[in-house]
Amino acid sequence: DSEQCFGLNDTGACKDFGIIDGQEISDNDTCDLMCRNTYNQNNCVDESMCNGFQYGLYCEKDGRQVYIKPTRICDENDGECDNLRDETNCFRDGTKQLSVKEDPYKYCRLTLDMPLRPIFNFTRCGPLEKKARYSDEEFSFCGGYEDQTNCSDPWRGVLQCNIRGYPSTVSLAVLCKNLWGFCDDGLDEMCEAASHSCYIHKHLMCNGVSDCEDGSDESDRRCQPLLQ
Repeated sequence: DSEQCFGLNDTGACKDFGIIDGQEISDNDTCDLMCRNTYNQNNCVDESMCNGFQYGLYCEKDGRQVYIKPTRICDENDGECDNLRDETNCFRDGTKQLSVKEDPYKYCRLTLDMPLRPIFNFTRCGPLEKKARYSDEEFSFCGGYEDQTNCSDPWRGVLQCNIRGYPSTVSLAVLCKNLWGFCDDGLDEMCEAASHSCYIHKHLMCNGVSDCEDGSDESDRRCQPLLQ
């Protein structure tokens, strides 16, 4: 089993093929912040290695290597890795409580009835997932999307701002999706309609990178003075 980088996608991020049990994931479907189905399983392997960063983890299960996506880490399911690697360093006993001095963006809950769990480097700024196959609702490693801040990958942490008084970034995955309140100064709320099908942050308009599927963020008339 292996993962390789085969160049850049149109956002400049590394497009990696995921090769799991001999199945190759098309480079058109990799590293686009969308989980794809492989073998009828929504395992997000197409988002596992992007731009040199790993999201989720690999472990051994019944003598073969398997991929565990970020949302399945610290989910109190013991059957996914032989060595329980995906459940290591998780506060499963429910005794972990945030102190006044601790940064809440280092820990989170998926739901209110689940214990706190740490936000690992390999779960931070991973792709969002659909709550149901044909639903527009999405979820992340953290119920409050705290994991979608302070991204290591600059191609994912596209918006820089202060969060709770500290310099940080906000992930492209949550920008302009009515998930406000990350930036102290409200910078993440400054979004515009590039077209009827694309709502985008104003800092991503006319920046030379096509972020909308229809390319409207770069073809809009507001970009014309910048091209002259």
